[in-house]
Amino acid sequence: MSSHPTLLQQMIRSFLTEMRKPLWRNFIHAIKTYHMIQPGDRILLPSSLSSSSLLLSVMFIHLREHTEIPFALYWQENPTFFDTKIPRLQEISVFLRDSIQVVSTFFTSAPSEHTLVVETTTLDDVAEKTLYCLFCQGRLRGIPPVSRLEVSAGRIIRPLYHIRRADIVSYFEPFLPFLPDTWKEPEPSILRIRSLLEKMRTGNPDVDMNVFNSLHNVDLDTFPVSPRKESFI
Repeated sequence: MSSHPTLLQQMIRSFLTEMRKPLWRNFIHAIKTYHMIQPGDRILLPSSLSSSSLLLSVMFIHLREHTEIPFALYWQENPTFFDTKIPRLQEISVFLRDSIQVVSTFFTSAPSEHTLVVETTTLDDVAEKTLYCLFCQGRLRGIPPVSRLEVSAGRIIRPLYHIRRADIVSYFEPFLPFLPDTWKEPEPSILRIRSLLEKMRTGNPDVDMNVFNSLHNVDLDTFPVSPRKESFI
C-alpha cells in the first residue's frame, strides 16, 4: 500500500494547516458568529462543478466528523463532477458520493426551520454588493450571512462569508487548478466596482473587510437625533 497521502488527504491537510487562517478559520467563524447550524439541520449543498462548491462539500464533511452538533448533508441532484473522467476528480467523487446523500425532493421532505440551503457568497461579493448599492442606488445595504427561504420556513446560509475569492483560487492551485468557479459575469456596474476594489487591494489588502465592517459601524450624526451607531448588515 502506498504511503503517499491521497489527493483528498492533501486537500484536507491544506485547509487545516497552511490555509487554515484564510479558509477553515473563517469558515468556522462565520458558522459560529451567525449561528448558521443547529442540531438536526438538513443542509443542501451546491452541486456545481466549481471550486467553491467542492471546497464547501469537503469542509462540511470534515466539520460533521468533528462537531458535537448533528446535521445531515444533501444534494438535490448528482453533482456534475460525478460524471467527470478526470482521474484526480474521480477519487474525490467517490468520497463525496459516500458522504453526501442525493435526494430529489429536498424541500418537500424537509419543509421546516431545519432546512438550510448553502450559497457560495464570498467576502468579495459582500464588498461589491455594498459599494454597488452605495454608488448606484444611493443606499447602504449588504448581503446578510443568513436569510429566510421563500419556499419553506428554512434558511439560506453563506459560510464563505468571510473568505476571499483569491484564497479559494490559491487553495486549489496545487490540486485542481483547472476547476472553474461559480462567480458569474456581473453587470458592467459591478465590473467597474470589482476593478476599483482590485486596484485598492494593492495598497490596502484589507479593503474588502473594511467595507464589510462599515456595515456595522454607521455614524448617524447627520440625523437630527442624538449620535448613535447602527448595524446595516
